[in-house]
Amino acid sequence: MKLLPILLVAVALIAGAFGGEALRPAEDMEAEGGEAGEMTEDGEAKEGKDGEKAEDKAEEKDGEAAERTVVDFNRRLIVPIVTDRQTESIVLLDVSIDVPISAQERAYDAVPKLRDRFLRVLLGLSAAGAFQSGIVDPRLIDRIRSLLQDRAKEVLPGVDTEVLILEVLIRDV
Repeated sequence: MKLLPILLVAVALIAGAFGGEALRPAEDMEAEGGEAGEMTEDGEAKEGKDGEKAEDKAEEKDGEAAERTVVDFNRRLIVPIVTDRQTESIVLLDVSIDVPISAQERAYDAVPKLRDRFLRVLLGLSAAGAFQSGIVDPRLIDRIRSLLQDRAKEVLPGVDTEVLILEVLIRDV
């Protein structure tokens, strides 16, 4: 009977994570190349987004930014916050890395390793109580970015990487 509450919490966490992904706004899916962009029939909205992208690409070609690309992790990193052997809340982080175009394929191939190393860092921070306040401090975000940056350089040595933390969400369980 002591195992039942733990199982219920685990099922609730998993269901919440999948529910959050399923209820993700269409804008996020379009950015990932999902079906939401295909369903949009509003030519004006598409032109606006495409126009912005075309302008961004034109600006990038003029500068050094044209030589870089963003590698998306496709799924958020989920970190439980555990106190007294009970999960109190979860932290969801949407992370990507910015790499040179020449290293794009290498970075995509390394995403599973990057996710593993990033989760190790985040779980360590959680175990140390970094997320206990429930409020994400900008200094904490900078610390997380720095630690993740170090892990990215370990996984992709010789590649100029920049870790991008796109979204941070803390949910009580």
